[in-house]
Amino acid sequence: MEEGKLLDKKSLRFLKRKNTDWDELAKGCIAFANSHGGFVLIGVEDDAVLPTKNQTIEDKSVTEIIHKKISERAINVTVAVSVATESNKAEYQSSRDTQRQFTCFNNRIYVCK
Repeated sequence: MEEGKLLDKKSLRFLKRKNTDWDELAKGCIAFANSHGGFVLIGVEDDAVLPTKNQTIEDKSVTEIIHKKISERAINVTVAVSVATESNKAEYQSSRDTQRQFTCFNNRIYVCK
């Protein structure tokens, strides 16, 4: 899993910080919506292929929090958020852009609230 046009990875520490940069996450989702869609894997380090062995997402409500925070910051960008388990029994958040059309798609404009 290499980061690129369809994939962005974020450390699980991204969500554990007191001041999580939700705008940064929203910008990534908007960029995917303006192109061909993509995935954001929260809980996989940039240089890693898999999440850290036996890593768990203790607060399962974080999926709703991510969805809410993206919805508050982006117009016509829909994400599907889920907790996934990898072959090494580690959990991570998977956010996928589910809407390929974006209000300002033709002009490649990023629209945030």
